[in-house]
Amino acid sequence: MTDDELKELVASLAVDSKNLHEAQKATDEQMKRNDKMLTEKLVRMGITLGNIGKNQGDVAEEFFFKV
Repeated sequence: MTDDELKELVASLAVDSKNLHEAQKATDEQMKRNDKMLTEKLVRMGITLGNIGKNQGDVAEEFFFKV
């Protein structure tokens, strides 16, 4: 391998490394947005499921008190 080929190789690796760093940064930002959105959905889902359980309990109590 000649000196020029080696220099080109090192230069291309530096460019690839920079591109990889930028892509990783974008991926990290997207993951943060996804985590926030998922957390919000899980909170809403927990509230909904909690209310379903409460409603079922109310129905069961009403049934047994009437019997």
